[in-house]
Amino acid sequence: MIRLSFLLIMVSLCSACQTDVVYEKSIPVSAYGWKMADTLKYNIEIEDSTQRYDLSLSVRHRDIYDYTNLYVKVITQLPNGEIKSEVVSLPLCDEGGKWLGKCAGDICFSRILLMKRTYFPIKGTYNFSVIHEMRQEKLKNLLDLGFRIEKSAKIVYSDEEE
Repeated sequence: MIRLSFLLIMVSLCSACQTDVVYEKSIPVSAYGWKMADTLKYNIEIEDSTQRYDLSLSVRHRDIYDYTNLYVKVITQLPNGEIKSEVVSLPLCDEGGKWLGKCAGDICFSRILLMKRTYFPIKGTYNFSVIHEMRQEKLKNLLDLGFRIEKSAKIVYSDEEE
């Protein structure tokens, strides 16, 4: 009986730790600075075109990074060759100058949601390229940029009015 209880507890703990992350990769930025010409590439295989996903970018930087945000261009190449592009602003600090996300020592980490409950219309490999769109040729004090895709939480609808 004790073994069975222990086994049930372990199974429930392990299942609670499972995540719906489909893809996650961080790419280091050069210690000498992220140049405009430096492209970060993420290639993702999507097998379920009906699943909804949340997409986010993560930024790890030093607390002496010079700006309150980071403008990046995200270029997406679909499996059929179609290319889409969008410039997004990733906020890294609030109006009062306090870093967003979590900081430990002089290193800060922020995860910024780009798209919520989106889907990939075609099965296959999606190629994401990220370049910075700041007005400076070389950005210093950025450490890495991560791309994450996870399954969206299912929305449960009820027929009953509360």
